[in-house]
Amino acid sequence: MIVCLCENINSRKIQECFEAGMTLEEIRFRLGLGNQCGSCLEAAEKMIRTEASNTIEKLAIG
Repeated sequence: MIVCLCENINSRKIQECFEAGMTLEEIRFRLGLGNQCGSCLEAAEKMIRTEASNTIEKLAIG
């Protein structure tokens, strides 16, 4: 799914960066996320929060 139309950034690219341990700010810098109109930032932040929550659940379950 395309998250940022301006920079053609899809959800997979964001997920890969998150899985590599990057923060939202690092992802923004690396991919150029939000550098144009900024309308993608809310969706990207929500996606990262969801990924973080899923990671925590997986660790808790073991």
